[in-house]
This record gives sequence, C-alpha cells and structure tokens, in this order.
Amino acid sequence: ISYYTTDSSIFPTRGIVASATWEQYGALGGVYNFSKIDLQFTWYKTIYKDLFGRKTVFAWRNELGFIPLGNSVFFERFYAGGIGSLRGFTYQGVGPREGYNLDPVGGNFLAVTTGEINYPIYQNILRGVVFTDVGDVEPNMHLGTIRADAGVGLRITIPFFGQYPLGIDFAYPFSHGPQDHLEYVSFAFGIPM
Repeated sequence: ISYYTTDSSIFPTRGIVASATWEQYGALGGVYNFSKIDLQFTWYKTIYKDLFGRKTVFAWRNELGFIPLGNSVFFERFYAGGIGSLRGFTYQGVGPREGYNLDPVGGNFLAVTTGEINYPIYQNILRGVVFTDVGDVEPNMHLGTIRADAGVGLRITIPFFGQYPLGIDFAYPFSHGPQDHLEYVSFAFGIPM
C-alpha cells in the first residue's frame, strides 16, 4: 500500500510519501517460509522561500522493517548504509556480518531515520544539504548498536542529464559498531533532492 501527497517526485517541497508492504514467502509452497514487513514514511516541508522563489526544504525520512516469522534468507534481509540510508557508512556497511571476510548478511530488523535540510546555493543548478542519519540493523527484533552520522552535501543539476541531480555527500559517522564499514565521501546520480 502506498500513499503520497508530494508536489513533485524529483524535488518535493511539501507533502508526504508513505508505504507499507507485507511479503509472505512460502504461503503457496516453496523452500522458504517467512513474513517480511517494511514501513516507510517521508515528510517534506518548505521552511523558507527566498526572493527568487527558491525553497529551503526540510525532509524527514523513516523506515522500519522486520521479519517477524520464519527463517529469512540473506538476500531478503534488511541492509543499511550508503546514500539513501546511513551516509557515513559504505553500501550495506551496517549490520550483522559472517564468514572469513566478514561479509554482510543482513538483519531481520531495520530502523533508520534521517533529517535533512535542502537549500538553494546558485540558481536552480546548485543546492546544498545538511543532514543527520540514525539507524540500526540487527539479526533479531530489537535495537542494538545505534549508528549515527551527520554531514553536508551538494546537489548539482546539469540540464544535459535532465532534472535528476548529481550528489556528493560528506558524512562523519560519530556512532558505529566495531565491524561497520565507514565512508566519509559518497557520490550518487539521480537521487531525489
């Protein structure tokens, strides 16, 4: 189920995006038998409008995911880290690890929240962001080591590439687990503003 009231899918300045999914594996047979629930909620609010009509926007993103029943497989578990998640960590850099190389195996519980302020710097081409991310991924349904980061970033919209921006974020993870993989600079293309 999804619900949205935003004014734009590329650069929302007001409204909400909410979704709830429930996946049931093994209901009609098969090898795997477990339930997976994922809840997401994002709220956008314009907090300032300058003389040129450019908006400064606050975004609050939340995700809660859990696998309450059955034994999940690693490719259906929850992962965190990287752009769109915990930016002070590598992609899938947060959570349980196993094996000789300590590979990420995901968790049955995920909680992530992000607060971000997106503001204009130069025309409609360059924008800045200030953010903080907090979250956790655990093998069982409980909060364990809370990871947190804070940082700044830039969003550059190049007309040749359409309206989707290039993004660069600089994050400092000030709370992390002993096996987490940290990342201070990350790049992305096509991320929502």
